[in-house]
Amino acid sequence: MIEWGIASKSIRGETVSGDLFTVQHYPNHILFSVIDGLGHGQHAALAAKQAVSILEEHAQEPLVSLFNLCDKGLRATRGVVMSIASYNISEST
Repeated sequence: MIEWGIASKSIRGETVSGDLFTVQHYPNHILFSVIDGLGHGQHAALAAKQAVSILEEHAQEPLVSLFNLCDKGLRATRGVVMSIASYNISEST
């Protein structure tokens, strides 16, 4: 079992945050990602939400593929900075 937690808050003066995360569980596999939409506010949040959508839809793909899919899928947005980790439970890798 893996325990995890998050904390998030929008910047003063904004109603939304561009800081998001996703944790996807599959048999013997967990994908973790932390995403920061560039800038602040609505445009940053839209870019981060697009990244989350791509990662959730393709969570079982190799990490290189996930980064490539996000690169292509986020070109019309402001962009994001993100970290992704994939953990194979059965192999402890």
